[in-house]
Amino acid sequence: TGDPSGLFSGTYGTGDGGNINLSGPILSFTDGAQVSVSARKGSSGRGGSININNTGSVIIAGENSTKAPSGLFSGTYSTGKGGDISVETGSLSIADGGTISAESTTTANAGTININARGLLSINSSSITTDAKNAVGGNINITGRDVQLTHGGAIKADVGSGEGKGGNVTINASTLVLLEKSSITAKAAKGYGGDITIDAEATFFSDDSYLDASSEETGKDGKITVTSPVLDITNYLVPLREAFLKADQFMLESCEARDPEEASSFVIDSGEGLPPGPDYLLR
Repeated sequence: TGDPSGLFSGTYGTGDGGNINLSGPILSFTDGAQVSVSARKGSSGRGGSININNTGSVIIAGENSTKAPSGLFSGTYSTGKGGDISVETGSLSIADGGTISAESTTTANAGTININARGLLSINSSSITTDAKNAVGGNINITGRDVQLTHGGAIKADVGSGEGKGGNVTINASTLVLLEKSSITAKAAKGYGGDITIDAEATFFSDDSYLDASSEETGKDGKITVTSPVLDITNYLVPLREAFLKADQFMLESCEARDPEEASSFVIDSGEGLPPGPDYLLR
């Protein structure tokens, strides 16, 4: 049918939804595989939570045949607050359209996303996002050794409409890298923009990547705080030289090449080190 495969938990009444807890050395969600918790339309209970705790790696990548993305999802479509998503792992890779998402389509607040990657957190052509249509945006808290966003990778805590405040994004890392039109945003439509707080030992931005905590209509922008030396790496890229050295100018013409007749040779070799020229034998 094209429907995604995976693990799903939802509440359809007054009770809270169930939690999904996962562990294992390597957890891989690919080709549209999903883990989803939700508060369905007509319910009043809170959506369940997703909790992942492993020592190895978590991989989220790709889509299925109907373009349904692989990922971790929390959604509220009624009055109950959306469930939280927590990932604690050695490394986390999100690629090729995969996502971690907490969504609200009502006035109920979206869930919070908490990520602790002890090694590399890579977001390549993918996203970590909380999206509220008419409520306060969910918060995104990320702790990692090396956090890398590439090829349009995004971390978003936005509010698409209404007067809700944008969610807050907090990142603590040794290094933070944003390349190739990547972004971190906490935007709001009519409410205040959320706050973006970054604490890193080194931060590298390309000139086409950006941070945005703006309010689109009211101008009540959120705060962006970066505690780190920020380096625009585009100023440090050096173009290759146009004229290359010609190797034949540095190679001695051999006796055999000068004399068409068969030539002999006498070689004294120490048995160690590099040969005296590229046309000598390596012993």
